[in-house]
Amino acid sequence: MKKTLQSLIFLLIFGGLQAQDYTLDPGVLEFNFGTLENTTQTGYILTNNTSSDLSWAWTVEKDEDFPAEWQLQVCDQLLCWSFDTEQMPADNGLNTLASGAATAPVLQYVKVKNNGVAGTGKLKLCIYDSHDFESEPLVCTSFSTSVAEEDIADINIYPNPASDYFQLTENSSIKTIQIYDIVGKNVATYQHQSSGTYDISNLRDGLYVVRLLDVNGKVAKSMRLSKR
Repeated sequence: MKKTLQSLIFLLIFGGLQAQDYTLDPGVLEFNFGTLENTTQTGYILTNNTSSDLSWAWTVEKDEDFPAEWQLQVCDQLLCWSFDTEQMPADNGLNTLASGAATAPVLQYVKVKNNGVAGTGKLKLCIYDSHDFESEPLVCTSFSTSVAEEDIADINIYPNPASDYFQLTENSSIKTIQIYDIVGKNVATYQHQSSGTYDISNLRDGLYVVRLLDVNGKVAKSMRLSKR
């Protein structure tokens, strides 16, 4: 019993530390096309929490329901690889990340092109310390992607750019409005009201992403908002 308890403590301490050596932020990344015939992308941040430099490669896996017509592209520190490259080629070496450092989402992202086909699919991005993709990954994150047949391109925010507030063109299907900054942090959330105004006077000037969620809590559309 004592030996079992010691083993459990070891796993909780050292296993827990190992799980935090490398992180991908956000843990789950959502794509929203808004309309058909559209391409969208989401940035990811890899953080090296260890005392050693990291050389790394990636793979991206589609689930079985991922529409065959959809194409994906991964960009990392080295370059944006060709569409439908699902694991990092070994020809150009590895990405590198110093101890305690983090990558920038503007340089690293996964792009999905729906090619006019509606559907829902999931992706999983995994990070490895070599091109041996048969070994255990250092860390993984999931991507949720979807595009509906219904075209909601007529939903807009105004004024844009905005200084103190913005509004939505009327649409009864929208329930929640979320605002994210350029690193993916949620800085404001509102419940949508007919003819409502949404105060952004406390936000810093810059670019933001506005996500519109429907009554089921799913992202119906994402748009850029400029705060001046």
